[in-house]
Amino acid sequence: VATIYGADALGGVINLITKTGSENVFEVDLNSKYESNGTYNFDGAFNYNHKNFNSTIYGGRNFFDGYQPEGDSRDQLWNPREQYFGGIGLIQRFGKNQLRFKSDYLNETIYDKGEPVTTPYDALAFDSEYKTKRFSNTLFYNCKINNHSKINANASYQLYERKKVDYIKDMVTLDSYMVENQTDNTTLFNQLNIKADYSNYKNPKLSYQAGIDLNYEIGSGAKIPGEQSISDYAVFGSIEWEAIKRFNIRPAFRIADNSIYGTHFIPSVNLKYGFNTNSYIRASVANGYRAPSLKELYLEFVDVNHNILGNS
Repeated sequence: VATIYGADALGGVINLITKTGSENVFEVDLNSKYESNGTYNFDGAFNYNHKNFNSTIYGGRNFFDGYQPEGDSRDQLWNPREQYFGGIGLIQRFGKNQLRFKSDYLNETIYDKGEPVTTPYDALAFDSEYKTKRFSNTLFYNCKINNHSKINANASYQLYERKKVDYIKDMVTLDSYMVENQTDNTTLFNQLNIKADYSNYKNPKLSYQAGIDLNYEIGSGAKIPGEQSISDYAVFGSIEWEAIKRFNIRPAFRIADNSIYGTHFIPSVNLKYGFNTNSYIRASVANGYRAPSLKELYLEFVDVNHNILGNS
């Protein structure tokens, strides 16, 4: 698996295939949820189908009012959380080709409310907001060249931003003021991935696959020293051969060049023997490596609750 999906897949891969649309021309889906612990969620989706075109638009809001098991303290054990999310999905089919685009956005705020500090002159509370944004975009292309060969390709871009903002709340007037001259706590990650492969299974006893996999990630901000980046460019291939009836041999390889850890060759051999249509046995031998992510290398997250230091 690691030869096709990269070194992070040494333990296996889970393939999640989401719903691609409805058979109805128009479809509206609305959902709401309420819980007595202070959860208020609402979301909706709209689908439109016309011949070879399918589109989906969705969005919603999740809100949790926080939880304090005892007393009536502003500083709650579980902090309040508010999420706004949305996205679109587009599918266009033309002949043996399919083009699919998916975009998702999430904006989350966690509210950390402090206990009021009371003096003879005022009553103030020091609050913080933890803001997270995620923006993911993926373009898929599938082409069935003929009955025995196909091309799959995808390109994706992901943005992750997290920052902390401090406020002073006047408990008399209930007005909030952003703390002046506070340290910029914004952390930003950008990631780009391009992958494409070609498969051929014309010969019933011999099939093969070949492809490329390109990854680039860059990070900067308060919890990353300076601006750091890492890239990984790879080619891979595999052949599946039915040596004798019900016995398949599948050698595979991956050659990956990492900008920090150099070039590595990842080989594997998979054997499969089927006793009948319901039972078979597999054996595999593989060798690989896994390069650390940017967060594992450089992330510095130290406060009263955390002591996470990256190891470069």
